[in-house]
Amino acid sequence: MSKKILPIAKPTITSWAWQASTFAILEGNKVGEEWIYSNYIQLVGNSFSNTVNIDFFPRCEVFFTCPLFLSQKVDRSFINSLKLDPLNLVKLCINNDSYIYLVLNLSHILNRPHFYHDLLIYGYDDTREEIYLADFVFKKNTHLKLFHIHNL
Repeated sequence: MSKKILPIAKPTITSWAWQASTFAILEGNKVGEEWIYSNYIQLVGNSFSNTVNIDFFPRCEVFFTCPLFLSQKVDRSFINSLKLDPLNLVKLCINNDSYIYLVLNLSHILNRPHFYHDLLIYGYDDTREEIYLADFVFKKNTHLKLFHIHNL
C-alpha cells in the first residue's frame, strides 16, 4: 500500500476554479508566490449582455504561460488508448509529481443531475482508499476533500 500527497496551499483567491487551483499549487512555494505578485496585478472588466465580469489578468492561459508549470492538455481518446483504469492513471500522474486538473461529472457524488465541475487531484492514499481533491468554490473555506476510491 502506498500514499503520496503533492504540496498544496489554501489559495488566497477562490473566485474561479482554475484560479483557485493555480494559486493552491503556486502558493506552496516562494517562487510561486513571487510569480503571483508579479503577474496578478491587473483587473479586467468584460461586458456580457447586461452584466460586467471582473477578472484578473492573465486569465485561463496561466496554465500555459506560467514558467513554473509544465502543462499538457490531454484528449480523452488518448487517455482511453492507454488502457489504464482511472485510479492507476491518477497514481501514475501523482507518483510523477504531476497534479491533475480536470472537469468531472459530479452528479453521482453530489446527487445532482449532470453537474460538471473543475477539480484538482493532488494525492492518494491506498491504505485509507482515498483520492485527495481540491475544490475551493462551493463553500466558504472549503479546501480539501477526500474521495473514496470505490466511487472512482
